[in-house]
Amino acid sequence: MEMRTTTFFVLFLLSAFTSYLPSSTAFDVLDINGDSVPYFSDDYFLIAHELSINGGGGLDITRTGNETCPLSVIQNTNSSDYGTPIKFRVDPSDFPAPGVFNYVNIQLSSDLKCSGAAPSDWTALWDDEKEKLYVKIKGYDNTVSGSFQIRRALSLGYNLLFCPSGPRPRKCTYLAVEVDDEENRRLVVTESYENRLVVKFKKLEEAPEKSRAYD
Repeated sequence: MEMRTTTFFVLFLLSAFTSYLPSSTAFDVLDINGDSVPYFSDDYFLIAHELSINGGGGLDITRTGNETCPLSVIQNTNSSDYGTPIKFRVDPSDFPAPGVFNYVNIQLSSDLKCSGAAPSDWTALWDDEKEKLYVKIKGYDNTVSGSFQIRRALSLGYNLLFCPSGPRPRKCTYLAVEVDDEENRRLVVTESYENRLVVKFKKLEEAPEKSRAYD
């Protein structure tokens, strides 16, 4: 009788303990369907969240200034344009909190031949004239070394941050949208919390087929 009582008590404790464990999805970055985004991702579009103050469409690339290759990361003005798909690599041991991908390498799903760099990773470039740090595709010699962070902000909505290389934990700064003189909605690194970009993840296979070729 005593053995049966002890066994029942142990099973009760195990049941109570496991019922309070957080679900795995509580710690995951989720796409628009609520599915977990894998650490080594499939191809995704980064599209604007409905509650983002920036509005607009998906993240894309274009030529700005004197660029002969589309090395500038921008946001489309048209909400139905999902932009250019990306994929990313993240070390799951670097997760500091639920809903965060830390120190992420973001890259285009297809490499840009004209950039001369492979893989075609996102990076950051300091503009002396504007005195600002813009998000670019690798192809410049004087980019700022670092990686990115994905941080949950809203329901299925995430902020993107840039984290310069250095001792960990690194100081990461928000990405925002800034309209330049040519009406390009460029991604810029900013200290402003109010202007931060909020995006959602949409799988490539769920989006309308889009043909776009870059040299």
